Amino acid sequence: MTIRKDNMGFIDRVSIYRSNFRQKTNATRTFNYSFKGINGSSTKGTTINTLKAALGEHIERVSLYKNIKNLTEKEVTAYNLLKDKIEQIPNKFVSLTVMDDIYFDNEAEKNNYYNDSSGVGSHLSSNLALKSSFFEFVERQSLVFSFLTESPALEVLFHEIENNQLINKLNRYFDEVKFYDISIIKGIYVIIGIGFGTKYYGIGLSANSNLFDALLGAVEELVQCIWAFLPKEYTNYGYSKKIKDVHYNEIDEIDEGILKNPHFYSNIFFKFIDSNFLRKAFSYLASNKSTVLQKRTVDVNFNPIYVAKKFAKKFNINLYIINIPAANIDYKNKVVKFFSPECYPHINNLLIEPEKFKISYIKNSQQKFPNKHKYLPFP
Repeated sequence: MTIRKDNMGFIDRVSIYRSNFRQKTNATRTFNYSFKGINGSSTKGTTINTLKAALGEHIERVSLYKNIKNLTEKEVTAYNLLKDKIEQIPNKFVSLTVMDDIYFDNEAEKNNYYNDSSGVGSHLSSNLALKSSFFEFVERQSLVFSFLTESPALEVLFHEIENNQLINKLNRYFDEVKFYDISIIKGIYVIIGIGFGTKYYGIGLSANSNLFDALLGAVEELVQCIWAFLPKEYTNYGYSKKIKDVHYNEIDEIDEGILKNPHFYSNIFFKFIDSNFLRKAFSYLASNKSTVLQKRTVDVNFNPIYVAKKFAKKFNINLYIINIPAANIDYKNKVVKFFSPECYPHINNLLIEPEKFKISYIKNSQQKFPNKHKYLPFP
């Protein structure tokens, strides 16, 4: 693929990791030296697929962080799926350019506000952009709910794809890998994959209406965790890995500066925890229930708008779709965000007050939150 420098938009470098061996995994990363929140990464079976995915994520991040021409007002236009009408919502729920005062009423609000890319998806196809963003919304809501409530989950056994090259790669780096379905919405699978090893550890998370695709997406994200270790472990790039025992409420490195850091999750995840910490944090997932993939069922008629509306009306939740114009890049990607003020706005569990969100009570009106204000390990 040929990429013209003047069309790349905030890309200073593209790194493609390839192996000379046919069955090895490929990884791509995009870098921007002047703004650390803008980057893209992907791990796939082929170079072209991983390059496309990384560029798509890069466009998504540019559109969120540096949408200078299009998102310059205090409010943005959004479609309310519950009320079936167009509304204006605060831009602070969408944009991630936290340094711009225009989005906030005062300095105190600006300094105490937090947001991330939850619910955002990007694709050349409008329908696939809607689908990927809704899956991402369900994925993040399920992750936070699962952790807050310590809800046991259904273990997914991956015998069907044990010969897949990505699974084989996981087995080379992790001593043990577990997959669970943590979805809180019927008809959508949210698979979390957790890898434990003496040197490597990782988490992969993916949502899809097809169980096999959700599992494969979680596997690909787990492989990305392996790549994340490589620059620190085997080159002089970046910092040296320093693992220490991190207690849930005692991460002394977390201050305002780190909380505003776009790489907050990955910095804590890769610098300060280990497999033992990860095993303890997600021990609640284990149950006596499991399922084996026996066939690949594909819901070819899955309609993200229909399912999203059904979810909004069932729980009386104002759920919005926001079109985010692709910024400063000469590509035709569509960037979409699903957002609800009654659902978790981000996955920084240290800052979430679960009692304030209606989604916290979709399963139990008396729901308890044993992991409230505890660090949620996620890269």
